[in-house]
Amino acid sequence: MAATEPALGEIPAENPCYAPGDPGLLGLRLGGLFGILAVSTIGVAIPFFTYKAKLNSVFCLVRAFAAGVVLTTGYVHVLADALPILQHPCLGLSTEYPWAMAIATAATLGTFTLEWVLHKTF
Repeated sequence: MAATEPALGEIPAENPCYAPGDPGLLGLRLGGLFGILAVSTIGVAIPFFTYKAKLNSVFCLVRAFAAGVVLTTGYVHVLADALPILQHPCLGLSTEYPWAMAIATAATLGTFTLEWVLHKTF
């Protein structure tokens, strides 16, 4: 008798750590990945092309706004999904400690520290 694939959202009784995934969305995920790569490349290239234009004060405001947008997006969209996933007992982590919050805080502090060091260096 062949084992049937459980419906999306169901947890099979024989393996509570089963994660089926959705191979139908692979094309959209890859397209989104390359879209983000293209937009990020443009965003990184802008300061190189505007360096001689003496737009430092405007660029500083835009950079601060962009950092706020990125962090807010991460906290609002990603962190809400990460909380239950990182507290799942299949991971082997403590389910009573909010690992998602600790990881988000460490990543935020690391990002700001890296930006501060690189800004002072270059």
